[in-house]
Amino acid sequence: MIVVSEKDVIYHRQFDLPTAPVPVEPYRSPDFFKLEKERIFKRAWLNIAHANDVAKPGEYIVKDIAAADAKVIIVRGKDGVIRAFYDVCPHRGSKISPPGADSGCVRSLKCRYHSWNFDLDGRLVYIPDEAMFFSPEKETLNLLPVNCEIWEGFIFLNFQKTPDVTLAEFLGSFGQHYAGLQELPGFPLHPDTQSVKVQAVWKCNWKLAIGAFLEAYHIRTLHPKTIGNQYASSKNPFGHPEGIGHWGMHTAINLYGNSNFTPNPATSPVEAQFSARGYHGPRSRAEMVAAGLDHPAINVTRSEAWAQDIYLVFPNTFLYSRSYGSTVVRWWPLAHDKMIWEATLYFAKATNIRQRMAQEFAVGRQREVVMEDMINLAWQQDALATTPLEFMQYSDNEVMLRLLDQTVHRFIAADSVADML
Repeated sequence: MIVVSEKDVIYHRQFDLPTAPVPVEPYRSPDFFKLEKERIFKRAWLNIAHANDVAKPGEYIVKDIAAADAKVIIVRGKDGVIRAFYDVCPHRGSKISPPGADSGCVRSLKCRYHSWNFDLDGRLVYIPDEAMFFSPEKETLNLLPVNCEIWEGFIFLNFQKTPDVTLAEFLGSFGQHYAGLQELPGFPLHPDTQSVKVQAVWKCNWKLAIGAFLEAYHIRTLHPKTIGNQYASSKNPFGHPEGIGHWGMHTAINLYGNSNFTPNPATSPVEAQFSARGYHGPRSRAEMVAAGLDHPAINVTRSEAWAQDIYLVFPNTFLYSRSYGSTVVRWWPLAHDKMIWEATLYFAKATNIRQRMAQEFAVGRQREVVMEDMINLAWQQDALATTPLEFMQYSDNEVMLRLLDQTVHRFIAADSVADML
């Protein structure tokens, strides 16, 4: 469901949402975070990585998912199938992952403690000094599997013994709306796409961080020298969204862009020379089609004042669609007041120096903007932890935060994930 911004649109009314103030406690409470771990992150399908991260047989990555109390190995088998296993040997409980390595390529998975050896599909194939064991049944001593499914090249894991729902059911109609987008230029599955990865630890609640990127209301105040003038104009001074998407627990925001923005050569000479429309400069519909970016999930409102789309795949993954490519952000909670921000920026391969410089500028600008947000969010978390403030106020411009808050509480209360569909 997409609602397009118009003068008389009130998003809260369109989505039948309450308008009362929102309690602060879930954003600062260790006890509420324990609930989120048990009821959300240990039951939802989580977007962990991309198939390109384990592109060849034997390639593996190790992921520590603190929010699910799990450490896993994701590996592509000799048969090309991607599988996930808990990082533990069934012999004496040591780790399977190679010491100090979060990724690599191996012929088999071997415990570093006693050299028990496992094939890439998790089967136990060798026990040193096997005769000394009491008739071990190898077929019962394989690596412990984690539920693993692939959608649009993204690797999803589920930590329930038997998932309440399949990944396709979890994504629902959103999965159909978004299908095929990742194969376009500048998106992960396109053969000419290149990527840059960055990450950082943020001192804030994971929901505060996600919420900061689901509204443009703060941009002109918090980012005046970086992107402030790109998301606001005299026509739309507070960055009201062009549209909102809502598919059950998964949502999207179609952000407004100032089509009249041009960088100032005196204050931003690099941006003016190599990124004429700025970091998120709007691109016309005709230009998008010419660039091979004609897809119903990009600029869903077909607005000429479009900056970017941000899709939230609940609970913690952002899929950005931009005129120059795409970005995937995963927000990994570590505690009620700490999290990991993990971003991968994707670009179509540059064909000349100007395009390459524009991409380098985009990466640098991303870091600048993120630093501004990260510092502010730490201040916000400290304020919530050290004052008796009980409620936060959401405007209609912040409807995406309301949707997130409501979904979190519904998910925690649900007896089964199937109740969320």
